[in-house]
Amino acid sequence: AGQLCGALGRCSGEAVVEGEGRNIAHLELPTSLTPIRGTSVTPTLELWGLGLPAQAFFPAKLGAQVTDISDRFPQFIESSDTIHWFSPPGGSSVASVVTSDGDAKPFKGETGNELYVRIAFAATLRSVAANDDASFVLTLPTGYTCVDAETTGDALRFFSYDALPQRRGSLSGSTVTAQSDGEWTFSSNTCEYGLHTQAAIYAGSVMMLKLTADNPSAAMPHSAGTSWTIQLKSKGELAGGSLLSMPADSFVAPSSAAIGDAAAHLAASPVVLGKLEDGLVQPSDFTAGALHKIRVFFRAEQATGLRAALRLTAPDDFDFGGEPCNVEDLEDYIYATGSTAVLPGVLACSVDAGSGAYGAHGQVLISLDGEILGGSRYGFQVQVRNPVGGSLSSATLEAWHLTVLSASGHPVDGTSEPLRLNLAESVGLAWGLYGNRFGVPGRLGIEVSSYRPFSLSGALATVTISPIKTLATKTSRLRIIAPFGYEWDISNARYENETAGAAGVPGTSADLPGGLPSVTLSNSTLEWGSAEYNEQHTYGFVAEIKVPDATPTASVNAFFVEFGDWDSGDFADRHEAAVVSASDVHALRDAAVTSAHTMQNALATLTLQVRTISEIPAGGALLVTSPANFTFAAACHVQILQVPSNGPAEFECNASTNAQDKGEVLLANKKATENMPPGLYSLHVSVTNPVATPNAVSGSTPCGYDQCWTFVSLQDKTNTSSILDLQTSVPGFAVRGQLAHAEMVLLTEEQRLAIKQSTRPGRVTRIVFALELAEDATSAAEMVVRGPPGILFKTDCLPGVKTTSTKVFGRTELWDTAIYSKWPFAAQVTACRGSANVARLGIEAGLLAGHRYAWQMEFVAASSDDPRDDNVWSVDYNDEASLPFQSFNLSTFTDTLLTPTSPAESTVTPLFLEFRPRTAVPGGSGMLVLQAPTPFYFEHQHGSCDIELMSLPESGGEFKFESEDLRCTVDEESTFTMTVELALGLDLLAGVRHRLVAHVRNPVGELASQAWVLQSFASPATDLSSALDEGQVSGFPVVKAATLWSVQFGNGVETPQNKGLDYVTLKLWATLPAELQTGDVLQILGPSSFSFVNTSVNGGQCNSFEWDADVPSGAPVVANLQDVAVSCSSSQILVAYGGPAEIAAGARLALLFKTRNPRVTPAASENYWRFEQRRGSSVECAGLAHGYRITPQLESVSVSLLGPLFAAQSKSEVQLSFRVVSNCTLVLITAEDPPGFSLAAATLRTAVVSPSTGGGEQPLSDAVVVPAGLSATATMLRPSPTLASTSANSALIAASVREGQLVRFVLEDVKLAVAGGETLWSLETFAGAVHLDKREATGFRQPGLISVIHKSLKNELEPALSPLERGEAEASIMSSWSPRVSSPALAEFSLRFSNDVAASESLGVSIDADYELKSEGVGLFSIGATGLLEAVALSVTRTSSRSLSLELQQTLRALSDVSLVVPVVAATAS
Repeated sequence: AGQLCGALGRCSGEAVVEGEGRNIAHLELPTSLTPIRGTSVTPTLELWGLGLPAQAFFPAKLGAQVTDISDRFPQFIESSDTIHWFSPPGGSSVASVVTSDGDAKPFKGETGNELYVRIAFAATLRSVAANDDASFVLTLPTGYTCVDAETTGDALRFFSYDALPQRRGSLSGSTVTAQSDGEWTFSSNTCEYGLHTQAAIYAGSVMMLKLTADNPSAAMPHSAGTSWTIQLKSKGELAGGSLLSMPADSFVAPSSAAIGDAAAHLAASPVVLGKLEDGLVQPSDFTAGALHKIRVFFRAEQATGLRAALRLTAPDDFDFGGEPCNVEDLEDYIYATGSTAVLPGVLACSVDAGSGAYGAHGQVLISLDGEILGGSRYGFQVQVRNPVGGSLSSATLEAWHLTVLSASGHPVDGTSEPLRLNLAESVGLAWGLYGNRFGVPGRLGIEVSSYRPFSLSGALATVTISPIKTLATKTSRLRIIAPFGYEWDISNARYENETAGAAGVPGTSADLPGGLPSVTLSNSTLEWGSAEYNEQHTYGFVAEIKVPDATPTASVNAFFVEFGDWDSGDFADRHEAAVVSASDVHALRDAAVTSAHTMQNALATLTLQVRTISEIPAGGALLVTSPANFTFAAACHVQILQVPSNGPAEFECNASTNAQDKGEVLLANKKATENMPPGLYSLHVSVTNPVATPNAVSGSTPCGYDQCWTFVSLQDKTNTSSILDLQTSVPGFAVRGQLAHAEMVLLTEEQRLAIKQSTRPGRVTRIVFALELAEDATSAAEMVVRGPPGILFKTDCLPGVKTTSTKVFGRTELWDTAIYSKWPFAAQVTACRGSANVARLGIEAGLLAGHRYAWQMEFVAASSDDPRDDNVWSVDYNDEASLPFQSFNLSTFTDTLLTPTSPAESTVTPLFLEFRPRTAVPGGSGMLVLQAPTPFYFEHQHGSCDIELMSLPESGGEFKFESEDLRCTVDEESTFTMTVELALGLDLLAGVRHRLVAHVRNPVGELASQAWVLQSFASPATDLSSALDEGQVSGFPVVKAATLWSVQFGNGVETPQNKGLDYVTLKLWATLPAELQTGDVLQILGPSSFSFVNTSVNGGQCNSFEWDADVPSGAPVVANLQDVAVSCSSSQILVAYGGPAEIAAGARLALLFKTRNPRVTPAASENYWRFEQRRGSSVECAGLAHGYRITPQLESVSVSLLGPLFAAQSKSEVQLSFRVVSNCTLVLITAEDPPGFSLAAATLRTAVVSPSTGGGEQPLSDAVVVPAGLSATATMLRPSPTLASTSANSALIAASVREGQLVRFVLEDVKLAVAGGETLWSLETFAGAVHLDKREATGFRQPGLISVIHKSLKNELEPALSPLERGEAEASIMSSWSPRVSSPALAEFSLRFSNDVAASESLGVSIDADYELKSEGVGLFSIGATGLLEAVALSVTRTSSRSLSLELQQTLRALSDVSLVVPVVAATAS
């Protein structure tokens, strides 16, 4: 015994099944081994180093075989004992719940829920000797009840993901038959399957089961940690004894590595959903095909934790549109009382495709930043397009569902019944589609006589429902649902037509067919049975209603009117429906009281906020009552934060203390004769806090807390019973002792960069705070950090809280140990919950008095403007409170406004951006960066863009940056970003308004408004060290483009009518991509310098307006449109359509109108014609067309001849005056006609201007005539002008003249034209070489030239004078004499005229010497056709003794010689 038998020849492992585990030990016995015969020799084999199996097994015997080396004589034996192996912690069976099938009843308390289970067995189960020698037990979480089990069949969707047939094993169901291989027993939450004798489930087998269970009565979210388990039991190969149980295995979600895609459809356990309560889905439009917003309400049962989500499922064929879907908050009144909350931070809204026949996007997933809280009600709205009517079915009324999800995507709560239309229905149907919109004006009206609550007035209100006029004659039912909380009373109802007198309804033509209705659903609903309604009749109904104490907040504030079978799935039975908004109940709401701090016995600034519904008349007031011991100054001062439009500019504030030591503040309009309009009032009032006062929850106060503030609106401020709106009470705040110290730490630049502090809005901001306690914090407590309005803490703000010395200031070495104590390890910050500008931190005990502790917090500054007076922080902790301490100034732009010339899709449009920097942008290094939403595209040429930038200081003096002082670039890889760099020395000044004009291409397709981002930097680094201001700028929606939009001249000529101040007829065409509906307005906007108003009449009448049918063929033409109202204002034409029928999309608009061109071409960024089709406040489509260039015309042009010489070809002085239209540096003057003018030697004698504002003339000191052939540059020593005067009939004058100035030039040494006649002058202005304005004008009439070829004065001997007879000697002597005094003489002239002298024109003859001219004997002779002199017929008039007028009776041709003979008498000696 104990003897070593020798060394083994070999020891190796071998496998029974190739490729599986080596479960055979092959030993070659030692040659020295004593032969084994009988029982005399019993060798013992010891094996070690064996690997443990991966799978467990129950008790089993081992086999051994001895044979010779040739394996000819084998001998086999089984062990007399067993061995088993259970791998810790369990048997490692893999069990999961199938998620793709079953679980049709997932809600708490539901019974008979069918669940599918997949089990991969880790060990073999076999009943060797008797039934139930082997079994497995499924244990469900406590609360479940096992009911039944059966096979799954082959139709599971899961099998499409796991197609291997060997993974579809099945077991017998709970009904036992002869073929059963086992049977089920159920006990509470356990389901056990016992195997019959010799039945087996082998290790590795995969079984599929269908279990039926009753769900727990309480919800079990995925995060609850409750799991299903499976436990295997077996005796194995033991002949007797008890079952051995392996440790239980929890169900798991297997990895895809194990079973591929099927893993995604398996889970560790199903979720037992909570039930959403008060679930509603309410439309704003019932009409088939309508695009509208549905309003959704629900009350959650369970909290989700942060990053929750909602999944809203619509019936088939409803379409939530493309990505992202449009989810929004509801109207403010819904959230006014706090009973309904906004969704906590919508991060995204995505759309999933539904299964409908039309492929609609019928499911949305709304991702949230915050937490859905159990017991809280929420409301939101989302845009959806209704399906066409034909797709309606009964299922449509039952298929609206909502599920609340956790951050992991697991369902938490859901709707066990369909979302309803009306809260009054315990279990009802959702809303369905109707064929038409009932609410068209003139066919349905609902008026409520008073919205004062019944509890305040003690009286029922009267509701008049009239007219009720159906679109077609129908036999149908009618239902009217009042807003939630209203109760109908039909005891005094009227439904007869107006002929019934007092019993009838005014304005009706027939009795309401249904008569009196039934009042159902908690008195909220009127239902009329089926009756025939005739489209020719007008019906009405009058009843009374009890108004609730508040505007509904758990439902929309509207009446639902349904004409048709509202519970029918047949679209033909559903005719018309409408949603008619109700007014607000006259009850104060939106009340709130906040304080800048909560420290005891200290003066604090309170913010009092309340919304009034009724107008407070003159003499009325708002009364605010505080909790006890708050003290207001008797003549309190009010700072206005917000009031309604036309609200008081100042308040009269009087305070007093009532008998309960409560402060009463009376707020009235300081203008005692003026009312206070309804709306939101937000006011600052100073108050002295009382001593420390807690504010515990209370069930005995109207606000639910010990400290209540009450708001009342009074008709008469002297009578507290004259209540207008139902009063409201809101919780106050606890008052605390004083913190020793609190501050926002001012960081060094190194510290700021180390913690990455940014004070730009919309970005994560990190601030370091410090405090010092007056008393030790001996217990865990809440710290409240209260920031300025506009600060936004994350809902879970704990990750942004830093208290360690390595984090607070960015690095350990930046921590100043001389000032700040290290935060104690025991004082752990365990939680941080943010809500708007307030963060609440949970802190364990450990902070000590007398130590200054610093910590860092993270948030977003969302406001675009500093909150000004309330730009402060305060801290509450350990029953101590700080005084307010100063916050940082936000680095942002203010007064931002983004205006496109046109919002039309695919259109290049000028874009006007106004902004006011808070921080100056340095020229030479600074930059502006404007980032558009990505579908937009900044226009550029190879990365370079054209912009305009102006500074617009309030003090006046607009400054325009020159283009060479700006560098505008667009990144060609990201064309939605534009960068503007400034020249050195040209800063953008802080606090000054600026305007930037750029050009952007709008995206293709409609696009909702998205924010643009404007940033400034001190350098091109564009990092935190360079960052200056940043601000989001509200964008604009992109709308459909009105195609073929054009503006043309409508006079039928090709030459443009483009001269300044010319009258023109313009033709406008546009094709409307949207239908034209009743109430739509077509707006046409010209450049601002145009005017379409007829100034001779009042009331916005247009110059002219007419429809133009002369358009290209094609689409229908909107011409001679009826039922329109046309009005004009300045550069705008409005065409309001009031027709009864819609005009289909694609119609073509065509119209003509007259206007007058402006003086000059509008600025390039403003020279556009715009078209918009407006529907209410929205734009349906738009168009943009370039305006035309206008040639400016100089004004008030006058040209006169001053003399002293007037005849043609003489040199004289000419005066020119004119008013310039554009700033200019050169004036070109040209004498166009008659020919022969020469200005080559002209000089300026006079150059003066009169200011555009009036006043006397001022010298134009820099004016000079540019010599012929010399450029203006050489003369003026100015850059850019290169124009030179080269024509003899032109003069170029260099002078700086401003727009609007009246110029007067006097040119001397002007050689007049060669011939007389009316003169034509041309005046042109230039800015350098750039041609500006031009005007041709008629000048003076120039006299022609009379040339005297020969002249003589003959004495009395002239034969023509019939002289006396004289001797030859005497005659010879006298012939040399001049004429004698008083003797006749004859003046003879040979003349030549430069111009034709027409018949009826007169020739004047006069003399300066003392001669007397005689009319008798005057003769004018011309050379006739024969070459002989011929007398010219004329009529002579002696106008004075020295002048004659000769009226010609025939024409004298220019340049022909004529002879003039005039008898004279010398009166005196000369």
